[in-house]
Amino acid sequence: DIDIAAFTHNVRAVQARLVAPCELMAVVKADAYGHGAATLAASALQAGATWLAIGRCDEGVQLRLYGIDAPILLLGPISPDEIDTLLAYRLTPVIGSLEDARLLQQHAKQRGQQVQIHVDIDTGMGRLGVQPQRLPALLHRMETLTHLQWQGVMTHMATADLPDPRILQAQWQRFCRAVQTLYDRGVTPCYHHAANSAALYRFPQTHGQLVRPGLALY
Repeated sequence: DIDIAAFTHNVRAVQARLVAPCELMAVVKADAYGHGAATLAASALQAGATWLAIGRCDEGVQLRLYGIDAPILLLGPISPDEIDTLLAYRLTPVIGSLEDARLLQQHAKQRGQQVQIHVDIDTGMGRLGVQPQRLPALLHRMETLTHLQWQGVMTHMATADLPDPRILQAQWQRFCRAVQTLYDRGVTPCYHHAANSAALYRFPQTHGQLVRPGLALY
């Protein structure tokens, strides 16, 4: 049995820890961790979340077909054969490489569509994202990508739930340096986001303009 009242209570409890203008992105990937993504996504939005996050393109399509109109961030890697679907259903992609940016530009230009993107900086998770040393090359490439708009910059905190905070602190410092690199080049994304559930509670300095709780909501 899924207790919707308990879920919405959790959403509001997380929100109570945030200071405006920080927004809440409810992570509903993997069918909301097995709890039913469509119903809980709608409940999260009603309780005050402004964004949703999913792991695969087809999860976002299902939410759109359910009638969800809020911004949806695709956290997972971009599959080339799903780009047109991603664009058609207005899912916001996360860029993890120059190749991601090139493919999105190609498809967006063909469709005559402006696409807002979030760029993932790999500060230590080691699975997805642009390496910090490659950020200048991406910035240079982005100057020619006429159909992509840089809306957000993000990173994944790999060890926020471990007792020793030193790895997280090192990741956070790398992320702050990357954001400063953007500012120095005149790029000012609307959203900086890094905090998962554990970081949200343990390291409020990581809140930025958006937090991404997943397990804490369930």
